[in-house]
Amino acid sequence: MNLLATVLIFAIVVVAAILSVYYAYTLFSSSSGQQLTEQHAETLIVSDLQAAYPNAIVNITNATPSTYAGSWHIVASVTENATSPCPSYFINTYDYPQFRFVSTPQNTYTSNCKIYVFSPNSAFRLGSAPVAIAWASKHVPNIIYFISRFGYGNVNASARYQVNATEGDVWLLAYTSPLANYTAHAVLKDTNGTLISVYNTTGSGNSAFSSAILPANVTAVTKIYSHADSYTFACAAASNCTVVHTSQCFNNAASQQTCINTNYLSAYEQAYNSYYTSSNGVVCAQYYVSANVSCTCLSRECNMVYTTPG
Repeated sequence: MNLLATVLIFAIVVVAAILSVYYAYTLFSSSSGQQLTEQHAETLIVSDLQAAYPNAIVNITNATPSTYAGSWHIVASVTENATSPCPSYFINTYDYPQFRFVSTPQNTYTSNCKIYVFSPNSAFRLGSAPVAIAWASKHVPNIIYFISRFGYGNVNASARYQVNATEGDVWLLAYTSPLANYTAHAVLKDTNGTLISVYNTTGSGNSAFSSAILPANVTAVTKIYSHADSYTFACAAASNCTVVHTSQCFNNAASQQTCINTNYLSAYEQAYNSYYTSSNGVVCAQYYVSANVSCTCLSRECNMVYTTPG
């Protein structure tokens, strides 16, 4: 084989190698670059985390285009043992597919009832349901007693965030157990986990109401305000309660009003106005004897006091 033929074959081989590298690069860029959608990237991250933590709750909390071209900056939260008194909660951050499934250092907020966002010399926020649950389980006496009495493995916990009219950002916590005939509640401020109130209700779960409240009153309120639960009727004192109307008629019948927690008054009134959009077709009695209507706090729940003269 002469020199020219050798050079020609070598050149062909080099060109083929360059083309192979080029097409491989093009294929990789096509699969991992701009054409990778946000939804697809999120799905891949969630699947990887669910494989690593099969019994955990995985959520994507944020997703934006990454500073690395063709990648997505994805923030994912992982909650283990979400309904236990001491859930674990951490955040992972990814730039996918630039670094594949390798996240930045894991940011743990709570684990084994240790709160990592807590700083004794500065303000902090609970910020999430798992942290609120862990904080209450370690710092609220009636919750600690509930867990101790019925056993850690027999207790389920839940936390619900709410913007309160007087207290601002709060967490409403409920602890239940199949061994208990009541639910232990606590209300915490989001800032510093400050305890606002504690109370118990009979039954279990947020839909439980104590036997002190007349079933008819519960029915009347929930018919109008579908979000009503035990917190809507909760109180520590009579001053926490206010009278509300449950009917379109305003002639002082006991069945036309009841008492709820004052913090829910605005939301209830909006629901009331929406529910009763028209008075057409409503027949109200012409007269009822005068009566005094007020509220009391009985068994930690608002109840109406209705008294007539004589």
